[in-house]
Amino acid sequence: MPAGVLGINARNLLYIKPSTSRRALRILDNKLLTKNLLKKHGLPTPKTFGVVSSAKDLSEFEWGKLPPSFALKPNRGFGGQGIVIIFSKRKQNNRILSSKERQ
Repeated sequence: MPAGVLGINARNLLYIKPSTSRRALRILDNKLLTKNLLKKHGLPTPKTFGVVSSAKDLSEFEWGKLPPSFALKPNRGFGGQGIVIIFSKRKQNNRILSSKERQ
């Protein structure tokens, strides 16, 4: 790494973690808790169309009520890992295809 460049891991360990409480880190590491806190303080957040916490939730989810384009995001994640973007709900074999599958 070039001199004078601070990597994200070093930044977190040296500057973020020492000055942030465990409670704050728990909220920051959870997208739903963070979103609720932002909304509580009047800050805009993207619309949540649903939360899936179990296989049962997934099987009962009403996929037809989603808009044509949306994103699926894991509640915990970092740097965009696990995000699936749906640009259009084109079905194949009764499934909605992600942006990677529709090519």
